[in-house]
Amino acid sequence: MFNQLLLMLVRHLSFFLLCLGCSLSLWAQPQRFNGGFPICTPDDSPAEVEPELEQTLKAIYGGCQLAQDERVLKKRKDPEAYIISDYQEQMQAFVAYAQTLNDKLNGSPQKKLLDQLEKLLKKGKFEDAQLLLKKEKLPGQGQEDWQTLYFAWANYRYEAQAEAPWLDPMNRRVNRRYRAIINYVTQRFEQPFGQQAQMGGVVADAAQALSNCMAYPENLAWQGEGGFNMKKEDELRRLASNIAYLEWRTQEKINGRRAYDIDRKAIMKIKLALFDVIRSMERQKRNWYTEPQHGENLQILYSLSFKNGWRVDASNALKEEEPQNENNPILPSRIEY
Repeated sequence: MFNQLLLMLVRHLSFFLLCLGCSLSLWAQPQRFNGGFPICTPDDSPAEVEPELEQTLKAIYGGCQLAQDERVLKKRKDPEAYIISDYQEQMQAFVAYAQTLNDKLNGSPQKKLLDQLEKLLKKGKFEDAQLLLKKEKLPGQGQEDWQTLYFAWANYRYEAQAEAPWLDPMNRRVNRRYRAIINYVTQRFEQPFGQQAQMGGVVADAAQALSNCMAYPENLAWQGEGGFNMKKEDELRRLASNIAYLEWRTQEKINGRRAYDIDRKAIMKIKLALFDVIRSMERQKRNWYTEPQHGENLQILYSLSFKNGWRVDASNALKEEEPQNENNPILPSRIEY
């Protein structure tokens, strides 16, 4: 009798543990995304690979929509605009990434679909590729903005291939805080305009913000723990707002089309500066600013500012004056979408 009861107990316990494992797996996956953006690259478990594959397919769908826009140029007549071949190459890279993800799943369930997409995209048949994906009835179809996802996913894959620390699974806790601060500021950031919206102006403003964070750490509203309640003049908010602006400038579906000439490496330098501040503040709240990487990041941002014709005056980002050349005026090349 005792043995029968023990056997029943073991069976029930095994079933409970199995259900618990499935529940934890389902709960953990949404935690890898924050505002639709991954806080780290996936591991090899189906719970993380399947949503990653799904997002990649959605990004391809969005890319097909963008490539079919009749206003998209075929040749590089406008230095700011992505052209047909740019979208084609990026989507082919997405397919290659999706194939590596699919190979990690039992039975490679999307092999046929991905092989078909590869052939269609190679031939530039974007409408056919979109119709093929439409038949898959991906979650969120017709409700989510997959054109914006296309640009965000392209940036994510670029940063992942560059082994950005804010996408390292070993840094999940800091990554989550880093992304939460950017999302907080995105809802409140003051968008630069005119010359201040130039890449050099944004980098210089980030340099000044980082310098002020290091010089006056006691003035920062967030000190490494708790929630965020940053006033407009908070220097950490100012640093994060530069990233918020650049993500809006490169990832929003209208702006993203005209982000070809924006320096992704410079964006990553600003992101690294913010990430290192957050990581140091969580590690040692009081003396975080004494760690050497912050000075190194500051010098890099200063150098990028000067390279782009900008400087700082201990408060603001300033454009270096350029001599007027009446024989060689700077003409606008922007094409309105």
